[in-house]
Amino acid sequence: MPRSRPGLVPRRRLAGRLEEGLNRGLVLVAAPAGYGKSVLLSEWVRGMSEPAVWLSLDGGDNDPVRFWRHVLAALDMVRPGIAERVSPLAGPPAPPTYDALVSALINDVVAEPGQPDVLLVLDDYHLIGSDSVQASVRFLLETSVLDRLSGSLCNAVTGRDDGQHLLEEVDRSGLFVVQLDDVRGWWRYHHLFADLLRTRLEQDLEHARRLHRNAAGWYERQGLPDEAIRHALAAGEKQWAARLVEEHFDTVFNLRGEQATIQGWLPALPEDLVRSRPRLLLAQAQMASMRGDLQAMEPLLDAAERVIGRADEEPFQPSTGPEGSLLVNARAMLALQRSYAAQLRGDAAATAALTREAMEQLGENELMLSSAVQASRPWPNGCTDGWPRPRKPSSPASGGGAGRARSPPRRGGTTAWPGYTAARAASMPPPPRASEPWKRRASRGRGCGRPPGRRWSGWVRSPISGTISTGPWST
Repeated sequence: MPRSRPGLVPRRRLAGRLEEGLNRGLVLVAAPAGYGKSVLLSEWVRGMSEPAVWLSLDGGDNDPVRFWRHVLAALDMVRPGIAERVSPLAGPPAPPTYDALVSALINDVVAEPGQPDVLLVLDDYHLIGSDSVQASVRFLLETSVLDRLSGSLCNAVTGRDDGQHLLEEVDRSGLFVVQLDDVRGWWRYHHLFADLLRTRLEQDLEHARRLHRNAAGWYERQGLPDEAIRHALAAGEKQWAARLVEEHFDTVFNLRGEQATIQGWLPALPEDLVRSRPRLLLAQAQMASMRGDLQAMEPLLDAAERVIGRADEEPFQPSTGPEGSLLVNARAMLALQRSYAAQLRGDAAATAALTREAMEQLGENELMLSSAVQASRPWPNGCTDGWPRPRKPSSPASGGGAGRARSPPRRGGTTAWPGYTAARAASMPPPPRASEPWKRRASRGRGCGRPPGRRWSGWVRSPISGTISTGPWST
């Protein structure tokens, strides 16, 4: 470290900037030769209470073995034993990369939470141009955007082709990663180490966003929407994230019933973006219909109708394929959801008209949507296929029980009904117990399979919303 000079004028403003930089983990001081960079740093270091080491570099330190041995020797002055523990990773023989050494070094420094932070000053670092030295640090920084690490994922994010080898090498060294499976396929960084790297990476926001974009693309190709959406948002790619939500809604919500997952995705999207995408609005309307929440449902459908023309502006490739998607045809889905809203209001005429409109909008190979529309087709007497039609209760002597309902008939020639009901079963609550009566909507006049002159009750589940309506009816 340069010696202190008598009569030196303190540069308090610059010293304050250096103090601020400590919170970011890395400070780069750049100025032309002779402007006093080393003098400034030396005076600042002398005034610190935390331990600090100074390493003056020269052109010979471009040999990575020499560079890292000098770094370890300097740190050993304030953390005795660190050189002995880590220097074997520098060889001989010299390793093909120094990622494991860098990982071990940083892991050793942060391994003792009670110890104060260490300041390492690399004077004249501009003289270091070795690719291997730079690459070791770069790999660690770039993969810090990931919560979990695999060879293929690290390659996709960093552009390298040796990610698996590097991860296995670090893992064998017992350093700063935690293995997540038994086949050496997935790891994660220790949390303190990951936080340190991310703090450094955040200083180059555009670089970080590029890495997140790479990660989002890899996760999308693997069919992992949760991680893909998170990285797309971190990259500032909100339209991309919105498209991913739409394309995976049918699988996540309709087939798997993971409502909490969808509710975690939607708030992360800007409200104006959601309002501009009809399928996102229809997805929210369907969630409201699952709760039987007409008050929330109708404004969403109104908003979807205002922007319905945008549904055709970009290709839609649902994760279920078009045959398993309800959102594949936005116009048909809008009419279908409006028909169900009419059912909730008890408006039989509007239900029938809107269901016919949904049928007219259906396209080819839209089997799930077609079966949902078929299930809501009104019977001539105002009932719908999707509402179980009770049969006349048998007498006690016959051993039958009152309140059972036969399955709705398949009408309209569709072959999608079995697949549709199987899919819906995955996302609907269990049916009432056998001891509970099936209840029927209030209805006037004959029809709907109701035996004349008798009171009847039963559970009713809508095939679109999955909600259960109750209410006795009688002649």
